[in-house]
Parts: sequence; C-alpha cells; structure tokens
Amino acid sequence: MPTHCHRTCHQRPPHLSPASVLVVLGLVFLANAPTFASSTLPVDCALYPADCAGAFLASPYNTRGLNDNPRLFNLAVHQPEEKMYRVTMDTALYPEAVCNDGSAAVFYFAPAPVGSVNADKWVVQLEGGGSCLEAFDRDELHTDCMDRWTGRGPNLLDFPRKMSTDLDGDGLTDSFFLPLEGRIPGLLGADSVVTDPTSNGGADAWNRLYLNYCSSDLWRGRSGSQVLDGGEWTDASGGLHTYEPLDHVYFHGHWILDSVLDAVRAGVVSDDGEHQLRLDSAPSQVLLVGESAGGGGVVANLDYVASKAGWGADLSGVDRGITSGVSGATTLPPLAYDDATIAWYDGPDTVQEWDLGPGVPTLVDVDLDGNGVVDTYSKEARIPLRRPVYESILSVFSDQSCVAANTDALAPDPNRRHWLCYTSVPLFEDGHVTTPILVKQDLTDSVMSGSLPAFDDGVRATMGTLPANFYYFGPQCGHHETLSSTTRFGGDRVLDPATGREVSYHSAIADFIQGIYTSIYHQPGVTTKSCAP
Repeated sequence: MPTHCHRTCHQRPPHLSPASVLVVLGLVFLANAPTFASSTLPVDCALYPADCAGAFLASPYNTRGLNDNPRLFNLAVHQPEEKMYRVTMDTALYPEAVCNDGSAAVFYFAPAPVGSVNADKWVVQLEGGGSCLEAFDRDELHTDCMDRWTGRGPNLLDFPRKMSTDLDGDGLTDSFFLPLEGRIPGLLGADSVVTDPTSNGGADAWNRLYLNYCSSDLWRGRSGSQVLDGGEWTDASGGLHTYEPLDHVYFHGHWILDSVLDAVRAGVVSDDGEHQLRLDSAPSQVLLVGESAGGGGVVANLDYVASKAGWGADLSGVDRGITSGVSGATTLPPLAYDDATIAWYDGPDTVQEWDLGPGVPTLVDVDLDGNGVVDTYSKEARIPLRRPVYESILSVFSDQSCVAANTDALAPDPNRRHWLCYTSVPLFEDGHVTTPILVKQDLTDSVMSGSLPAFDDGVRATMGTLPANFYYFGPQCGHHETLSSTTRFGGDRVLDPATGREVSYHSAIADFIQGIYTSIYHQPGVTTKSCAP
C-alpha cells in the first residue's frame, strides 16, 4: 500500500524551508492581495468579490479549475445548492487512490436534493491541469516532473499542488483544498442543465462529483512507484537549489477515477463528517466530463466507465447504454502528422509499421491517413516518440478496443502501435470510442493551436469526419478551458444558420444529454460567432 513519505524520508526537497514552500504554493500573494485589481481576478470573482477567498492564488496560475478558485460561501447571496463537500480518499480501503507524491486523492460531491426528479442522474467532472509528460525518456520525465514539483517549470501549470494534497507532510489534506463553496462556475454551478434544469431553485439538480487532479498523467496512469533522481533548480532570482530524489512517485490517474467511483458506490462521508453520498440505485444517466487534461481523461476512460458495474453496466457487465461523455480542449488535428502540410516540421523521424509479408518482418514508412504523404512526427504531435514514457513508466490506460486493434504479436515490440491510442483523433476517427460523446474544441484554442498552421481548418476537417456517436461544438474564441468559467461556458457561441439559434457550450451539453444532438462549428462566411471576455 502506498504510504505518504514525509520530509524525513527525503521525498520532498529538503532544502525548501517552510517559507520557501509558501512561495512555491503561491501563498505569498496573501500579503499582496489588496493590490490585485479586479480585472486580474477570475471573472466570477470580479462580479462577486464578496464571495471570493484566495482567488488571487488562481490568477497567477490561470488554471480555471474549480479547485483553483476557492470561494467563501455567502448564504445571503447564493443558494446552498452551490456547495460541494470534500472527501479525502481512505488509502487503507483504496490504496491506489494517491497523488504523485503518495498523498491521498481528493474529490468533491454535491448530492441531488431530497426529492429531486434527477436523483438517479450523475455528472462526474475530471479536473484539468496539464501534465509533466512532454518527455521522450525517463531522464526527460524526471526533469519535467521536477519542474512541476518545485513550481519553477516553464509552464503555467508547473506547481506542486497539482502533484500533492499534503505538501507539508503532516498526513492531513492541506487547507488549500477547501470545500467548494459559493458561486461555483460553469457546468457544476447554478443555473446549468445539471443544477437547475427546471428553473426551480436547484431542487431537481443531479448528483455531482468533481475529481481533483494530482496525478500529472492525463487521468491515464496505472504505474506503481517510480524513482526520480535528485538534481538542481534555479529560482526566480537566479539562486541555485538542490533537491533529493523523489523515491515514491505514483502515476495513478486511471486508478483514482476507478477508486472514487467504487467508493461512492459503497458510500462516502465528507471530511467534516456531516454529509453522506452513496450510489443507492442504478443510475439512469451518467455524464463523464472534462477539459484539457480532464478531456483527455474522458476520452481514455469513457468506454471503461460505460462498462463499469454499478455505473454504466449492470452487475453482469452488460452496458446499459446510460453513459455519455463531454470532452473539451483535447482535439489535435490529424494534419499534424504530415510534413507536407507542415512547413515547420524539423524531422527526420517517420512513422513506421511492421510489414508482415513473407520473410522477416520489416519496418516500413507509412501513410496513415492515405493522403499520399509519408507520415512524420511533428513538433506538436510527438506522442509516438513518447512511447517509453507512456508505456514503460506510466503503464498508461487507453481505450481497450484501440489497444487490441493496435497490438501486433509478430512485431519485435508488440505494443509499438499503441501510441495511436494515446491521442484523441485516432480514437475518434477509427471508431474505438463507442460511447456517445460531445467534443468541444475551440478553433483558435490559445493553448493548443500554438504554431500549428491552419489549426482551425484541421479541427473543422476532423469534426466533419467523426463517426455517428460523436457530436461536436467548435467556437472560434481563442479560449482553452471553458467548462469551469460561467461567462465563457454560456458566452462563447456559434449561430446555427439552419435554425437561427445561438449555440453555446452549455446549450450544446443540454441538448446532448437530452438526446437532441447538436453539431456545429464556426465557419467564416457561413456562421457567425460571439465570444465572452
């Protein structure tokens, strides 16, 4: 059973003093909170400043997750339905439910109100927050993850509370992970289709789960303890620091999701001991949602959840067809594999497969999408090169039908084509994800589009070729994660020319879960758009 190693075990950088830990956590902003202008705060906090506590912590990190914007609860302003209670997983019962450093995973819940007509419906949201998986090998993984652990990496999401819920090593969940209270934004907040579907003050809300992300693995890892070597890092002022090896690093994202669902089925009690939640009867509907890293987790785990006994399947394992998914900010166009359409490709690696004809199996260059161009690895779509990290270190969980279809027992490495299962588009196009899913991808996503040429055209081409169980929503507003932003969730819209109706992310989800399927993306000269700040 994983144990949470304290400082005496040298799991955490011993040279970080308590004051330095506060700096890493961003708590130094407490002293400067009054100087933050309202424009720097998340939009919801700017509108409701009396409800925001610690919102200044979220602004520097720009993560947009619910747990990155802890709120005070103001009963005089907001209804009590806007509360989610914290549960720290019991690792004695669920030993796999641990963060990167071995601390216990955390999730939040809001039960359906007594008498709700939707008491048998559930929405499960996977928090996003990047990863430390840009590496091609173990040494690079060590560097990427240590950047994240020290909070000194190059990315906005490089900070240690995305890897731990107990940074001070006292065995208790850190106070930062407050219950989610007040004006919860986006899908899980007030006035959404899962919280107030009948405009009666939230009386018919669904059961809601929000899973905190602390595994840095896109919700896919299944690996046991890994060892990351010690090393050096430079602080903002140029000071050089050393850190001890992290000798118990876990990548358990898939198992955290699995364990939380098992725990809720058995029954959980909130950390304050005052609230309970249990899957008392078979659900009539289960919605698995997430964006960015959370969206990748939805794609990888959706069919699994749909087949999970007590959730998507009956006790005999038969899928009851009650599960669906919403995945956002995770669709990379397939054009990124072709050097002919990417002027900035810097090769020379080509995608190869085994020729299993007569004689000795031979690796040959391939054209996966049949456009007459030999496929190559690109700067943005480098998953094939990351196979050692994904397979050997993470023991990554992927859609099982895709894994089966891309395992070749005759090849020297029978897993060599599993990389096709690690990104969303091959899963979409090849029909491996069979559960209904709504895919949201902003055509000018500020995080994903980067230097990819014609990213918007690539996304449109992808959306236009998805199988029948896929539905899509494609605004062009330049936003990445919007599921947990009230303004963008309802404010980024595309006008449907056929009906004259403006479709938002929220209205697309509302249609989707009611069986009225909406597929629309912005097309210059055909549709119009409107965007929230």
